[in-house]
Amino acid sequence: MSDTKEVCRRCEKPGQLKRGWTGALYCSERCERAAVSSLHNDMPGGPNPYPGWLPHHIFTEIESRWENSERQGQ
Repeated sequence: MSDTKEVCRRCEKPGQLKRGWTGALYCSERCERAAVSSLHNDMPGGPNPYPGWLPHHIFTEIESRWENSERQGQ
């Protein structure tokens, strides 16, 4: 069994993929947020309060990781 996770299908920057919150590879912060929000929407407890919603701790972790990589030029 391969440990390779699914790769973002809407790649804006195909050569610059980054491992995200779920372990999958994403091309941008926007694509990662959309995928993680969709994952949360499918969890028990009902749908997300609004499209694109993420728990605050996940939102800030994703934001911080993408900001740090942009500053470093990755």
